[in-house]
Amino acid sequence: MLNAIQNVLPAALSSLSRLQLCHIPRLEDSNAALPRSPSLRWLSTDIRTLLGSMDALQHATVLECVSIIGRPKHAVNWDSPAGAAFFQWLAHHPTLRRLSIEHPHPNLVASRSFLVQFAQLCHRRPALAVHFPAPTDRQSLIEYITAHHPF
Repeated sequence: MLNAIQNVLPAALSSLSRLQLCHIPRLEDSNAALPRSPSLRWLSTDIRTLLGSMDALQHATVLECVSIIGRPKHAVNWDSPAGAAFFQWLAHHPTLRRLSIEHPHPNLVASRSFLVQFAQLCHRRPALAVHFPAPTDRQSLIEYITAHHPF
Protein backbone atom coordinates (compact mmCIF):
# COMPACT_ATOMS: atom_id res chain seq x y z
CA MET A 1 0.00 0.00 0.00
CA LEU A 2 2.78 2.45 0.92
CA ASN A 3 4.54 1.92 -2.42
CA ALA A 4 1.27 2.63 -4.22
CA ILE A 5 0.86 5.89 -2.31
CA GLN A 6 4.50 6.80 -2.93
CA ASN A 7 4.10 6.34 -6.68
CA VAL A 8 0.73 8.10 -7.01
CA LEU A 9 1.14 10.95 -4.54
CA PRO A 10 3.54 13.25 -6.41
CA ALA A 11 1.61 12.99 -9.68
CA ALA A 12 -1.73 13.49 -7.95
CA LEU A 13 -0.56 16.56 -6.03
CA SER A 14 1.12 18.05 -9.09
CA SER A 15 -2.22 18.10 -10.87
CA LEU A 16 -3.86 20.13 -8.09
CA SER A 17 -2.79 23.58 -9.25
CA ARG A 18 -4.83 25.41 -6.60
CA LEU A 19 -3.99 23.18 -3.63
CA GLN A 20 -3.81 25.29 -0.47
CA LEU A 21 -4.04 22.84 2.45
CA CYS A 22 -2.21 19.53 2.45
CA HIS A 23 -1.91 16.84 5.12
CA ILE A 24 0.22 13.86 4.12
CA PRO A 25 0.35 11.10 6.71
CA ARG A 26 3.62 9.54 7.67
CA LEU A 27 5.55 8.37 4.61
CA GLU A 28 8.83 7.95 6.45
CA ASP A 29 9.53 4.51 4.99
CA SER A 30 9.43 5.88 1.47
CA ASN A 31 11.58 8.33 -0.43
CA ALA A 32 8.57 10.44 -1.35
CA ALA A 33 9.23 14.05 -2.20
CA LEU A 34 6.54 16.64 -2.52
CA PRO A 35 5.89 18.14 -5.95
CA ARG A 36 5.92 21.87 -6.52
CA SER A 37 2.67 23.53 -5.50
CA PRO A 38 2.93 27.33 -5.64
CA SER A 39 -0.55 27.88 -4.11
CA LEU A 40 0.15 25.81 -0.96
CA ARG A 41 -0.45 27.73 2.28
CA TRP A 42 -0.48 24.97 4.93
CA LEU A 43 1.50 21.73 4.91
CA SER A 44 1.50 18.88 7.40
CA THR A 45 3.78 15.86 6.91
CA ASP A 46 6.65 13.93 8.46
CA ILE A 47 10.19 15.31 8.71
CA ARG A 48 11.73 12.85 6.22
CA THR A 49 9.28 13.96 3.52
CA LEU A 50 10.05 17.61 4.31
CA LEU A 51 13.81 17.06 4.22
CA GLY A 52 13.48 15.32 0.86
CA SER A 53 11.30 18.08 -0.57
CA MET A 54 13.46 21.20 -0.45
CA ASP A 55 12.78 21.98 -4.11
CA ALA A 56 9.04 21.93 -3.47
CA LEU A 57 9.41 24.05 -0.33
CA GLN A 58 11.47 26.64 -2.20
CA HIS A 59 8.68 26.94 -4.76
CA ALA A 60 5.84 27.11 -2.21
CA THR A 61 5.91 30.89 -2.41
CA VAL A 62 2.81 31.51 -0.24
CA LEU A 63 3.36 28.77 2.36
CA GLU A 64 2.47 30.13 5.80
CA CYS A 65 2.42 27.08 8.08
CA VAL A 66 4.49 23.89 8.28
CA SER A 67 3.43 21.20 10.70
CA ILE A 68 5.86 18.34 11.36
CA ILE A 69 3.95 15.21 12.31
CA GLY A 70 4.89 11.68 13.29
CA ARG A 71 7.63 10.14 15.33
CA PRO A 72 10.75 9.31 13.28
CA LYS A 73 12.03 5.76 13.60
CA HIS A 74 15.63 6.96 13.44
CA ALA A 75 17.35 10.09 14.69
CA VAL A 76 17.29 13.00 12.27
CA ASN A 77 20.78 14.10 11.27
CA TRP A 78 20.45 17.87 11.55
CA ASP A 79 24.12 18.25 10.57
CA SER A 80 23.38 16.80 7.15
CA PRO A 81 23.04 19.09 4.12
CA ALA A 82 19.28 18.40 4.10
CA GLY A 83 18.93 19.30 7.79
CA ALA A 84 20.91 22.50 7.40
CA ALA A 85 18.99 23.42 4.22
CA PHE A 86 15.67 22.92 6.02
CA PHE A 87 16.65 25.27 8.86
CA GLN A 88 17.96 27.81 6.32
CA TRP A 89 14.65 27.61 4.50
CA LEU A 90 12.74 28.09 7.78
CA ALA A 91 14.90 31.13 8.57
CA HIS A 92 14.45 32.83 5.21
CA HIS A 93 11.09 31.82 3.73
CA PRO A 94 9.30 35.19 3.66
CA THR A 95 5.69 34.02 4.00
CA LEU A 96 6.24 31.41 6.73
CA ARG A 97 4.40 32.46 9.90
CA ARG A 98 4.08 29.23 11.91
CA LEU A 99 6.12 26.11 12.60
CA SER A 100 4.41 23.33 14.49
CA ILE A 101 6.15 20.22 15.80
CA GLU A 102 3.33 17.95 16.88
CA HIS A 103 5.42 15.32 18.68
CA PRO A 104 8.79 16.47 20.09
CA HIS A 105 10.10 12.92 19.85
CA PRO A 106 13.75 12.34 20.86
CA ASN A 107 14.61 11.19 17.32
CA LEU A 108 13.45 14.58 16.07
CA VAL A 109 14.57 17.13 18.67
CA ALA A 110 17.08 15.49 21.04
CA SER A 111 20.34 16.55 19.48
CA ARG A 112 22.72 19.38 20.15
CA SER A 113 22.57 20.33 16.47
CA PHE A 114 18.77 20.67 16.57
CA LEU A 115 18.94 22.88 19.66
CA VAL A 116 21.62 25.13 18.19
CA GLN A 117 19.81 25.52 14.87
CA PHE A 118 16.47 25.97 16.62
CA ALA A 119 17.91 28.69 18.87
CA GLN A 120 19.42 30.43 15.82
CA LEU A 121 16.06 30.22 14.04
CA CYS A 122 14.29 31.81 17.03
CA HIS A 123 16.87 34.60 17.08
CA ARG A 124 16.58 35.26 13.32
CA ARG A 125 12.77 35.04 13.23
CA PRO A 126 11.36 36.30 16.53
CA ALA A 127 7.90 36.72 14.96
CA LEU A 128 7.73 33.10 13.80
CA ALA A 129 5.08 31.31 15.87
CA VAL A 130 6.46 27.99 17.08
CA HIS A 131 4.06 25.38 18.45
CA PHE A 132 5.04 22.39 20.55
CA PRO A 133 2.56 20.46 22.68
CA ALA A 134 4.98 21.06 25.55
CA PRO A 135 5.97 24.54 26.83
CA THR A 136 4.92 27.38 24.58
CA ASP A 137 7.64 29.96 25.05
CA ARG A 138 11.02 29.38 23.44
CA GLN A 139 13.17 29.40 26.58
CA SER A 140 10.88 26.88 28.27
CA LEU A 141 11.00 24.75 25.14
CA ILE A 142 14.79 24.59 25.19
CA GLU A 143 14.70 23.80 28.92
CA TYR A 144 12.06 21.10 28.30
CA ILE A 145 14.11 19.43 25.57
CA THR A 146 17.33 19.44 27.57
CA ALA A 147 15.56 18.13 30.70
CA HIS A 148 13.70 15.32 28.94
CA HIS A 149 16.30 14.36 26.37
CA PRO A 150 19.74 14.79 27.97
CA PHE A 151 22.75 14.64 25.68
